Amino acid sequence: MNVNNQAVPNARALSLDEMTRAIVSAGAGLGWNMNMNMNMNVNVTRSRQLKGTLSLRDHTAIVDIIYSPAGYSINYADSIKLKDDAAENSICLKCNGWIQRLDQNIKANLAAM
Repeated sequence: MNVNNQAVPNARALSLDEMTRAIVSAGAGLGWNMNMNMNMNVNVTRSRQLKGTLSLRDHTAIVDIIYSPAGYSINYADSIKLKDDAAENSICLKCNGWIQRLDQNIKANLAAM
């Protein structure tokens, strides 16, 4: 599951640092480990990318979160033991739920800023 082009609520103008704090805090509240992805060719003055990893028991989900002051996208990157099938573009429903909850927490944090 991907979450594409989510706008900042209330069309607020946030800095990249504020966006980073909102996203990292949202993920941390759900057990996601967020790291700045330095391998991505992203213009650091206009947008950034975080790599989020959630490990529960022996299952792991990995997402890329690309964001700017205007909004963000969450893209599935990889998983371990989640029955993903690239040929059919499918992933375990658990992973979809984890990504949905991450998206909801990000939206809540951005709305509260």
